[in-house]
Amino acid sequence: MVVHCLSDMAVCSLTDLPVDSFRRHGHVMNFARRRRQTPRNLVTREWNFSSSEKNNSSTRRTRSRSPVDTCHDLTCVIYDSTGADGKIWLDPDTSSPDDDLPAIIDSFGSVSVIDEVNDIQEQADSFWIPQLHLTKSDREELLSGEMLTDKHIFAAQKLLSQQTPHISGLQDPVMSQIGFKPVHRESLQIHHTRGLHWVMSSWTPGDLVHVYDTLYDFVSQDLLRQLEEIYVDAPRGEDGHVLYDMPPVHKQHGCRDCGLFAVALATELCTGTDVTKVHFDQSKMREHLYKCLRKRQIEPFPAEYIVL
Repeated sequence: MVVHCLSDMAVCSLTDLPVDSFRRHGHVMNFARRRRQTPRNLVTREWNFSSSEKNNSSTRRTRSRSPVDTCHDLTCVIYDSTGADGKIWLDPDTSSPDDDLPAIIDSFGSVSVIDEVNDIQEQADSFWIPQLHLTKSDREELLSGEMLTDKHIFAAQKLLSQQTPHISGLQDPVMSQIGFKPVHRESLQIHHTRGLHWVMSSWTPGDLVHVYDTLYDFVSQDLLRQLEEIYVDAPRGEDGHVLYDMPPVHKQHGCRDCGLFAVALATELCTGTDVTKVHFDQSKMREHLYKCLRKRQIEPFPAEYIVL
């Protein structure tokens, strides 16, 4: 029972679901949030697991809590189906208020339950945007000027896919290691190639595959393989390889911002813009992506549009 409770607690904690109560095998589980008076003024979440059956419901003692919006520490109050109750205080600098905590731990079967909750809390504390599977380390990499990772690309593509459901593709870039799924309608894809480089591709039925590379002017064999895995309905040449072109696009300065340009190009293509006439403001692109991820909405990147 306790392990199932902790599992549900983990789901709510890591995904930040707005859940006040849920049911598990006839048991109603609620949580309340409170603010502890500590020098760090940390916020603690208390989970109240209470037993509720058809002909027998009981109210367990809980302390009054003031609701708050966020939490960093976790305090867990668990009530089992037999009516015995115990408290597990997970903040490392807070000792247990109950002298019989060892007996309570024994009743759970092993100390691994507490270890599991500690692991859950460490994971929850490390997240920046749980819904996009982005951690605080991912945020620091984005803001520090490092090259975007597959996690940043995955998050941006996930948002674009949600915003433009009529466009196919936008698969997790790590699929290049095991094989992309073929697409049969208008599609976009950001590719990882050459070991440390991101490029964009697009395809519309009846047309060539378009490859948008802001650094190189030719396609690597690795990228060609990815194109042929995805665009199985694209026309092929006499050699059997997919036919593609490379429209001229704004070239990047340096070698670290290729991921930013790939996301920016994908965003413009989703809106139907002719990307050959877009000149991005590279100095503002990183901060722009950071704000888009925070808002969970990808918007066009700062750019000038060339009008002929």
